[in-house]
Amino acid sequence: MRPGLLPIVATLALLHGCATRSGSLDAPPGVSILPSSFTEDACCLLHVRISGTDYRMLLDTGSNGCVVSDRIAKNAAGSKIARGDTLVDYTRGDVKVEATHAIRLDEVVLGKVRIVDLDAVVIDLSLLCTALGQPIDGLIGLKPFRTRVLTIDYPRRCVSVGDERLREDRDTLPIRHPHLPMVDVSIGRARLRAVLDSGSGLTALRPRDADGRTTGVEETIRSATISGEHTSRMIELAVPLDVGPLRFDGVRASVHDTRYPRIGLEELRRLRVTFDQLSRLVRLERVAAKPPTADSPSAACCERHDRPLLRGTAPVVYGLPNLYLEALAPRSREFPHANSSVNHGCGVIEENPGTEPVWFCPDCRAAERAWFEAHGNGER
Repeated sequence: MRPGLLPIVATLALLHGCATRSGSLDAPPGVSILPSSFTEDACCLLHVRISGTDYRMLLDTGSNGCVVSDRIAKNAAGSKIARGDTLVDYTRGDVKVEATHAIRLDEVVLGKVRIVDLDAVVIDLSLLCTALGQPIDGLIGLKPFRTRVLTIDYPRRCVSVGDERLREDRDTLPIRHPHLPMVDVSIGRARLRAVLDSGSGLTALRPRDADGRTTGVEETIRSATISGEHTSRMIELAVPLDVGPLRFDGVRASVHDTRYPRIGLEELRRLRVTFDQLSRLVRLERVAAKPPTADSPSAACCERHDRPLLRGTAPVVYGLPNLYLEALAPRSREFPHANSSVNHGCGVIEENPGTEPVWFCPDCRAAERAWFEAHGNGER
């Protein structure tokens, strides 16, 4: 994460006065992959379609509201919300700005998922675009996903929604705030609560949270918010940061007068984070990086069957590849992530493994088996 201009700092985003029905989610049963990409700094950008036009919006779990650019407001189908209907102010942490107006979007499409009647304030996002190093047209908070389970798998660069509820176990933490993913954390012996904030670059602390717990090394940094650039201190913690069962050492944090502490992307980017707002639970898991053969973020999910890849093993085979199968099997199109075997060529030695870890799609493996049954194994 660049220590200078951070994408967003602050923790709370509320659109005061918004209708409670704003942003109902329409999603098919099971797991749905949301079209997305990740910046170099691990910010998650959702690829949305509004009124037939494609946009990118930052997924901001530190927010309970939504923001759109003037470009969306001018082009999208929806109704303008007058000042008499809602207080058109956007508050994120201790930053409050007056928006130009608010709008209710008829439909926001994310692949197979739709958000209907989404309320958002309209704000100039040019400063955040500069901070991110690329254009965005809005921010989507957690509220639209409240009826489904949202998972952000940072190492594998995959975002999904599903309907399988979380259960309490060693990897889950209770949510301590009615609208935000606030969880219990500790800094050394100090106990506090912090928001899991995918819109914040660094972990952010209040001065009293950091006092007496730093290495003494600090610097002044600039941070970008929707109201302008601000300065704060960046420190390094001399004690561990514990978030549930996970421990982070050597944490760098921004220190300023913020309403809530928050855990930022420098820590979240190592995790798979699952938010279940109805069950009021969050699951935090350390997972392996994206598949070793993956050269693009999309390889963390099966684009053919619209589901995340699973971790498993496959037998190692030796010898020349079957050219018949290589020529005829539609591997890249029908079952691109079957990974049912790993070919190690002809060099067989005593230490060669019998199996090897792989990422695979169960539906791809089923399709591969069906193809073999229909076409034979090529030995003819």
